[in-house]
Amino acid sequence: MNLDQFKHDLREALREEAEKITARGDDQARVDLIALLEGAKCCLAEKCGMGRVTVNNTYFKRGWEIASRF
Repeated sequence: MNLDQFKHDLREALREEAEKITARGDDQARVDLIALLEGAKCCLAEKCGMGRVTVNNTYFKRGWEIASRF
């Protein structure tokens, strides 16, 4: 998989999950969206050998799960 395809696929997967979160429209949605993106970022950082991060948050874990597929 080339870098452009990787970026596209990851972006689409995260967008789908982000749309579910923002559709709720509640005050917690912003926090959950940030956690989703942070989870994805930390997963990718770990895959690149930049250390390990552990956070106990549902959306952080969901972001991690999405990014770990790539």
